[in-house]
Amino acid sequence: MNREILFRGKSSAGWIYGDLIHLSGSVLIKPLLNMASPVQPATVGQYTGFYDKNGNRIFEGDILRAVRKGRERICHTEYSGDSFYVPEFHWNLSDVDFDYQIEIVGNIHDNPELISKNCGDDEE
Repeated sequence: MNREILFRGKSSAGWIYGDLIHLSGSVLIKPLLNMASPVQPATVGQYTGFYDKNGNRIFEGDILRAVRKGRERICHTEYSGDSFYVPEFHWNLSDVDFDYQIEIVGNIHDNPELISKNCGDDEE
């Protein structure tokens, strides 16, 4: 798979996007052309290689709103084994049925309350 490798992590100043660096027990994100910044390790997520319907990059930990045939589901992305996975649908992101309109509505760090809304298998 040939995709852009990009990480994000939350620092005290907000979200930072760039290369991931592990250094002496610290986790840093280094944006292109800038200094590396420390981030909270639990917030680090990798870019999945996919975009939502608005052209936004989907990262590990993003909460997605998926709509198909008038049915809405809320789900999130995580990394499992060697692929990005949507546990609520048992989807591998590379196998997503793009009849769904997928949109990022938050992430598990800033909006954890969204995960419990309308999650579950899509029984169509």
